[in-house]
Amino acid sequence: DRHPGISVSLWEKRTGPQLAALADGSLDLAMVYGHPSTADFRYRRLLHRIPLVAVVGRQHRWAHRSHVPFAELRDQDCVLFAREQCPAMYDAILRSAAQTRISLNITQIADDPGATAHIVSVRPLVGFASLPRAVSAGMGSSDTDPVAVKLVDPVPTLDLHVVWRADEQNPAVAMFLDCLASTAPALADDQVLTA
Repeated sequence: DRHPGISVSLWEKRTGPQLAALADGSLDLAMVYGHPSTADFRYRRLLHRIPLVAVVGRQHRWAHRSHVPFAELRDQDCVLFAREQCPAMYDAILRSAAQTRISLNITQIADDPGATAHIVSVRPLVGFASLPRAVSAGMGSSDTDPVAVKLVDPVPTLDLHVVWRADEQNPAVAMFLDCLASTAPALADDQVLTA
C-alpha cells in the first residue's frame, strides 16, 4: 500500500445530493453535471458535451428508433426529476424544449434514476438520462430493460466536472486530482475554475 491510511469509497448520486454531501463534509470530491456557483467549491471540467438521451420502455413506439427529433417530445408524457437533483441536466432539457418551441408534458416526478427506468418500463412515459448512464446501465441490452433513444435537433448536452471544497485538506483528493491531470486532457492548473 503506497498510501497507508487513505481509503476510497464510491457512490452514485445525482448532482444535487453530491454537492450537499460535499458541503456537509460527508463527501470529499464529486463528479457532477454542470458546476457549482459558490466560492466554497473549486472545480475542473472533465468532459465536454455529454449527450442526453430519451429513455423509454420496450413497448413504447420509440423503442425501435435510433433517434428522435427533440420536438417530438411535444406529444409525449414525460417523467422528470426535481431541478435540485441535477440543475444542469434539468436546464439542458428545458433549454432544448425552448429551442424547439415546445412545452414538456411532465406527468411524473422521479428523483431516482432506477425508479425512472422502472416507471418507463411499465408506463408509456419518456424519461431522460446521460448517454454514459444509459450505456453503463445496459439500457436496451435485454428484453425487459428500458431503451435509450438518441435525441436530435437539438441534442441536449452537459459538461462533467470534478468538484471539491475550496478548503479541502484530504491528501486523497489532491492525489486524485493529480491523477486526473496526468491521464486526461484536463484544464491546466492556471485554468482551474473557482465558483
